[in-house]
Amino acid sequence: MKYNLINFCEFDKNAVKSYCAIHNETEDKNLGDITKVNIESLPKCNMITHGSPCQDFSVAGLQAGADEGTNTRSSLIWNSVKIIQQCQPKFVIWENVKNVLSKRHIHNFEKYLSVMEDLGYANYYKVLNAKDYGIPQNRERIFCISIKKDIDCGFEFPNVQSSENLTFYDYLEKIVDDRFFLTDNDLLKVKGFGANYSFGGYLSDKKIYNTITKSYGKITGNSMKFIRNGKISYLTPLETFRLMGFEDNDYENCLRAVDNKIKEVYARAGNSIVVNIVVEIYKQLQIYYPNDFKDNISLISLFSGIGAFEKAFQRV
Repeated sequence: MKYNLINFCEFDKNAVKSYCAIHNETEDKNLGDITKVNIESLPKCNMITHGSPCQDFSVAGLQAGADEGTNTRSSLIWNSVKIIQQCQPKFVIWENVKNVLSKRHIHNFEKYLSVMEDLGYANYYKVLNAKDYGIPQNRERIFCISIKKDIDCGFEFPNVQSSENLTFYDYLEKIVDDRFFLTDNDLLKVKGFGANYSFGGYLSDKKIYNTITKSYGKITGNSMKFIRNGKISYLTPLETFRLMGFEDNDYENCLRAVDNKIKEVYARAGNSIVVNIVVEIYKQLQIYYPNDFKDNISLISLFSGIGAFEKAFQRV
């Protein structure tokens, strides 16, 4: 399915380089710092996608929240709303961590729904898990689809897909460098390391991988360890890309763009959105809105990361 990218919006320089390399775009389309965008200059469009930073919603962060005017990273959602008001797209898709529905943060989510309704949108939202859509990763995220009321005819999220044969081991590389295995010296650095290897993540023989995050490495708490060729291992950066629904050449383009800094590649994957879920959402939108959701969707992508929403267009 073809789309026409009007602008993307990303602040992190490595994310910008990666996005452009993966999607063959030029940096002049980047709006940059969303707080400094000349909103009045933006044109009308068919779709806006956004996933305002999750750090202040996430249980893994400080949970500073997204109250308007507080200058937290997650409060940048309100900058998105101003752009939506200007551009009046037919469709808006917002993605974030499940914790936005928690008692501490739900007031901001409810405010977002209310504001979008005032702007003329019907809202549909649901928590979706990557493991239910063809990716063996336990990654729950909320997706909110907002549709202009003058074309709204309803929306149902895609059905859960069969996952009987799902296993992250199928996504692993055949040959892996020694640096992706833990040594005895690494294990000594891990406080509280026990005989069951249950540190950080855990030593896994399960089929589904834990949530991939931006912070990754041999002894970081965010790395789930598993047995590979009889030794304790963790995912390579290529494997994290695969488990986010991206292709190997996307990883290779990203790696070149960030000058082979694998820490940056891990960050790009961990901050992204699982492409497979977005593909299924797009298929549903095609079913419900065949005349409005079709080729050459004009798109403004906010908090673009490495462009999971854009990648999904290419696969529909």
